[in-house]
Amino acid sequence: MDILWMGHSCFLIRSGEVTLVTDPFAPSLGWSLSPLEVRIVTSSHDHPHHRWLEACQGNYKALLGPGEYEVAGVYIRGYRTPLSKKAGPSGRNTVFVIEMEGLAIAHLGDLASVPASHLVEEIGGVHILLVPVGGMCTLSPREAVETARLLGARAIIPMHYALPGVAVSLHPLEPFLKEAGVGTPTPQPRLAVSRSSLPSEPQVVVLTARSAPGT
Repeated sequence: MDILWMGHSCFLIRSGEVTLVTDPFAPSLGWSLSPLEVRIVTSSHDHPHHRWLEACQGNYKALLGPGEYEVAGVYIRGYRTPLSKKAGPSGRNTVFVIEMEGLAIAHLGDLASVPASHLVEEIGGVHILLVPVGGMCTLSPREAVETARLLGARAIIPMHYALPGVAVSLHPLEPFLKEAGVGTPTPQPRLAVSRSSLPSEPQVVVLTARSAPGT
């Protein structure tokens, strides 16, 4: 399985013939997103920086809220959580857990606080966590680290933090890295991962954004 970070909360996840994209963003973010040929789209909430379906092409299935889904052999669960008032008017965020190749990948969207114990139990352990770390309308760095611990994540990929050209007020990556007790890792272009290649201990994986500033 390959995981690529397009920027902000948008990831491209490829497994065999299936390509899934999370939270595609509009040009108003300040970054350009090339057209994506995908089979599955998940969107955590209806802000255009998290639900720009115009970027998606092909005969895709869009998952826009809580529920249990099976698309092209991929099992996906969506859980509703509160959305910070700063993040948008809808008041609703969806955490998606994507099961591919024996791995559970959790995309937290704009999760605004550490999940309650009942939600942690419902989600179950996850192998790979896509976690917002830029604060403001989402988890603070400390809350992001605590959430990763509660969910038992082995690979922790930060997202939704300040980058050059992004037209959103967010904190940079460094406070999260400090809170997590790691130095500045060398960003990777992608994470190629299988169940057998997962790190034995929790590890922060920083990816290079594949998109670029400009429209």
